[in-house]
Amino acid sequence: MVRFVILLPLAVAVPAHAADPPPVQEAVVERVAPHELRPLGRAEAQAMIGLSARTTDGKSAGTIHDFVLATPNGPVERVVLSSGGLFGIGSTMVSVPVDRLTVDAASQFRSPSTAPPTAVTLQLSAEELAGAPGFAYTAHEATLSSRK
Repeated sequence: MVRFVILLPLAVAVPAHAADPPPVQEAVVERVAPHELRPLGRAEAQAMIGLSARTTDGKSAGTIHDFVLATPNGPVERVVLSSGGLFGIGSTMVSVPVDRLTVDAASQFRSPSTAPPTAVTLQLSAEELAGAPGFAYTAHEATLSSRK
C-alpha cells in the first residue's frame, strides 16, 4: 500500500512592525584638527618618515627625515625635514614644531598598523619654512632614529 502525504502551506500572521528594521541613528561627527585630538605618537611619527610634505602655499617642504623627542622617552616635539641634494647627499635639514604638521583628515591614522597618510602639510608658507632653523644631529639630541 502506498501512502501519500500532502503538505499544506501554513500561513502565519506576523505584525507589520515586526518585519521593519529599527530606525538607523545618524552619527554625529565633530570636526577637530588632528593635533587637537591627541599628540603625535612615536609609532605614527615613525610611519611618516620618508613622506613628502607641502607648505600651505602648495610648494614642496621636503621629505620627513626624522622627529626630535622632548626627552629620550618623551613625546614628539619637532619634525625634521630634508630638501635638496641627491639621494641625501648635499641636502639641507630644518626642524619645525610638530604642531605645524597636519595630516589629510581622510587619511588620518586609526592605529599604528594602518597605512601612513598621503597628504602631509606644514602650516607654514615656503617663505616661513626658508627661515626655519637648520638641524644637525648631536649626541645630546633625542630623535626617533637614535632610538632604534
